[in-house]
Amino acid sequence: MLHRILPATASISFTILVLAFAMPAAASAGDLQALSQGFKDAEPCNMPFAKSHDMKAFYACLQGVEAKYKGTMSAKQSYAAGAGFNSWSLADALADATDKDLFPDIKSRAKASKERLFAIQLFNHFRAPQKQQKIADADLANLVGADPQSLKPILDYYDHLPTK
Repeated sequence: MLHRILPATASISFTILVLAFAMPAAASAGDLQALSQGFKDAEPCNMPFAKSHDMKAFYACLQGVEAKYKGTMSAKQSYAAGAGFNSWSLADALADATDKDLFPDIKSRAKASKERLFAIQLFNHFRAPQKQQKIADADLANLVGADPQSLKPILDYYDHLPTK
C-alpha cells in the first residue's frame, strides 16, 4: 500500500514545487530607487513655489518632472509617489502656515483654504500610486529622515479629510 501512496505523494509534491517556482513573485513594495529619485527630481520645483506660491506653475513643474521619467509602469508609479510626496510636503507646510493650524477641522472642502485644497490635491496625487505600489509610509519617512511615527498623524489626517 505504501508503494502506491509514495509515488502519488512525490508527484503532488513535485507539481507544487514546479508551480511555486513558475508563478511570478509577489509584488514588491514599490521601486524604492524610483521613489527616491522622484523625491529628488521634484526638488527644483520647490524653491520657485516657496517664493511665489504660484500653485499652477508648481503643479506644471511637477507634471514636467514626472513626464521626463523613463521606466517601467511600476517604476513610474513609484517615481510619481516620490515626486508627489516631496511636493505635497511643501504644499502642506504652506497650508499649515496659511491656516495657522496643523490639523484644521475641515467639515467640507468648500470650507478649506485654497492652500489646503492644493495640498489635498497633491496628497491624492501621490497617495494613490503609493498605495498601488504598496510603498510603506516608513519608506516615505525615510526620504525626509523622519521617524515613521511622526509622519503617521499627518497622513492619517489627510486620509480622513472629506472628499466633498
